Amino acid sequence: MKERFHLETPELLRLMVQVIRQFAVVPISNFRVGAAALGSSGAIYCGVNMEWTRVAFAQTVHAEQCCLTNAWHHREPRILMLAASEPPCGHCRQFMNELCGCENLQVISKDSAPMPLHDLLPKDFGPAALEMRGIDATWQGPALRPVGSPKVPADLLQAALEAAQRAHVPYGTGPSGVALHTPYGIYSGAPLENAAYNPTFSPLQVALVRMHCDHKPLDCITEAVMVESPTGMVTYAAQARELLGVIAPQAPYHVVSIERVPSN
Repeated sequence: MKERFHLETPELLRLMVQVIRQFAVVPISNFRVGAAALGSSGAIYCGVNMEWTRVAFAQTVHAEQCCLTNAWHHREPRILMLAASEPPCGHCRQFMNELCGCENLQVISKDSAPMPLHDLLPKDFGPAALEMRGIDATWQGPALRPVGSPKVPADLLQAALEAAQRAHVPYGTGPSGVALHTPYGIYSGAPLENAAYNPTFSPLQVALVRMHCDHKPLDCITEAVMVESPTGMVTYAAQARELLGVIAPQAPYHVVSIERVPSN
């Protein structure tokens, strides 16, 4: 595309976000934001802001979070450049600061030249301050299994377990994942925690981003399974129940306790 339109990467990303922002879901603010991220593989990932009425603002999705979660789902090793149609807020700068390789991340907003993330977030606080690793989309944890014999659909349970293996939970310490059944297939997600805690992305938010990026209606969810470790210090089950109750109140919702599969 760069060669076809004779554009440099920053110009291409700036143009893309103006188109992408039209897909935002903004019933509260009516303020549309688009974001696009260039990965080290050469792929570009898109995202928009997403809002829901009758739930806490903490459930909303920022455009930068959306496109970076889209990249994480595709196991993009590193993000090299990110453009947004508006200057990234402090929440999103902190979210970007959790990424492995963020010291090389260039950020573009509106007509600004690319600038290092750490110029936008000086004297930052990140995972290194807590002696933790950042978000690595290529990482996968040990195998997990349900505790007991839960009466839930086997395909949803397996998808949720596989999602939980990718959970970035160095602060809450308990893996979790969610799987959503829809007429278009199963969509899953895992938490992406943050050293500052509040920019943390829940498993359900990750799964809903996947659905929206796949152009699927969010109200088509017919059943949901959340898996969580009972030993974790953080739970995402109640937060998911609240949001699902607004998006898909007709969908049965199950919470299953999980544990690591013992090594031989």
